[in-house]
Amino acid sequence: MLPSLPQDDPHKGKREQELNRAREKYQFDYSYENLANAKEVPLVDKSDPRYWAGVGAKTLEVSANKALWKGEEKAQEITERFKRLFDGSEPDNFGKLRSQLERETVSDIDGSRPEDPQDYEKMFVRLRTPPIAHNWKSDEMFAWQAVAGYNPTMLTRMTERWSQFPVTDEQYSRAVAGQDSFDKALAEGRLFTSDYRLFAGVPGGVVDGIQKYLTAPIALYSWQPGAAGQRGRLMPIAIQCGQTPDSPIFTPADGISWRMARTALMGAESNQGGLVVHFGLCHLALESVVLSARRQLAKEHPVRVLLEPHFQYTLIANEITKSSLVNPGGIIDRLQSPPLDVSLEVCLKGLAEFHLSESAPPKDFARRGVDDLEGLPEYPFRDDSLQVWPVMRDWVEAYLRLYYKQDEDVRNDPEFAGFVREMGADDGGRLQGLSAVNTIAELVDLVAQIIFRASSYHASINYSLYDFCFAASGPTSVYGPGPFGTAEDTEGALREMLPPEDLAYESVAIYWPLTAKLNRLGEYEAFEDPRVAPLLQTLQSRLAEVDRSIRQADAARPLSYLYYAPSEATQSIHV
Repeated sequence: MLPSLPQDDPHKGKREQELNRAREKYQFDYSYENLANAKEVPLVDKSDPRYWAGVGAKTLEVSANKALWKGEEKAQEITERFKRLFDGSEPDNFGKLRSQLERETVSDIDGSRPEDPQDYEKMFVRLRTPPIAHNWKSDEMFAWQAVAGYNPTMLTRMTERWSQFPVTDEQYSRAVAGQDSFDKALAEGRLFTSDYRLFAGVPGGVVDGIQKYLTAPIALYSWQPGAAGQRGRLMPIAIQCGQTPDSPIFTPADGISWRMARTALMGAESNQGGLVVHFGLCHLALESVVLSARRQLAKEHPVRVLLEPHFQYTLIANEITKSSLVNPGGIIDRLQSPPLDVSLEVCLKGLAEFHLSESAPPKDFARRGVDDLEGLPEYPFRDDSLQVWPVMRDWVEAYLRLYYKQDEDVRNDPEFAGFVREMGADDGGRLQGLSAVNTIAELVDLVAQIIFRASSYHASINYSLYDFCFAASGPTSVYGPGPFGTAEDTEGALREMLPPEDLAYESVAIYWPLTAKLNRLGEYEAFEDPRVAPLLQTLQSRLAEVDRSIRQADAARPLSYLYYAPSEATQSIHV
């Protein structure tokens, strides 16, 4: 059946009946901590064996790696034992079995901390070692994560001195060895902050009897131009461990205290990235979109036809999330810093500040003041996304203009209006900032932003997780207090901030399965409308050009960042 707008469909009654049945099948539920979730995921959304084969294989590899790391004699026997958990099981049990397997994988690892933080590298035997493990100690690599790590979404240009973050001229000068000044860098637009204010006053929880800690730090970075044609670099200047001006401030000149401050900041980074950016602004946001689309857009609606490939496996991935991530004793409860209920409050607070309709890369970078290539010449998260975004938006526009000939067609489309309304409704998706769509340009922008978030954006956040999960540089939580700026700041105190081996490997057991890729950006199945074929061919050709361009730029980077390369990005949120 060819796509059609509802106002052009001669079978409106049948179309509405099918939508009513879909609304019975796909319903919102808010019974768990006010999260907008599917009340029940229909069997059709979770019975594809390709999904379970892909994700299950990754989970089994974690078990085999642990067996080799710990010297167990029958690694293959252990792997086969867990493989049998999946054989012949009903789809409804898959999520529970996977969670059981992940827990069994780490059940017999002791809770000690290695004497040398580099020893965390020993746990990667069969699994590839995260690339950050090789050079995480340098300040340059620490700063690199702000522009090309697993959560490079925080950087914001500083336009004036902050009274609540009183970095002095002397502290700045010490951090750059006297080669620059605060006022000069500020005037030239080379100063940037990462502010974790969302965690102000948020308590740490307890896991396995160990207290967890969480600060609300502020970091200052400066772009330092290269001399005589050399490559410039972003450098960390200061970290304030708290939101008030009397909170201690540390610079790279502060030795062990600085290293502890870096660890405290990366603990906050993990929580911001995991709870808000990944779980909230990707998984939960897209679940609201998927449910709203399936309740309000008929299967033959052209927008629904375009969006469905970007919804593949999202509901089942999120159902697994509910059974293993947000439950008491689950991943968030154990590995993130706050108690579970507080973590979910933080997630919802982050969602409340997020506007899907303002999430296009150009808008995001302009809002944060990081769109100036002179002040910040190298920002792979920005640079690569700005190559992908116009290609995807042009594809969406070319496709939608096959069906929407004038703005009036948008205004006369009751299904799309219902879709937008339900995404933002209190009894719907609860996404903020959505308003009526009245023009083709507005329609294209919104649909393109949905597709971009489900594909390239999520890929950049998700597939970088494993590559930066080395416990010494990016712990999911901090397990000791500090820094204090006193004699209490020691190598032993730093070691206490890092996770015990079992919790460190638990994060590996979570992140490695998230490397599964079951589809790829731009690889749509054939569209029934023959007019789409040449448009799709143009899309794929342009994506191939972007892929070559990103790979060429990546060759000169200090650490590879290929998450936006179309050949590496996925089409939908499915892990």
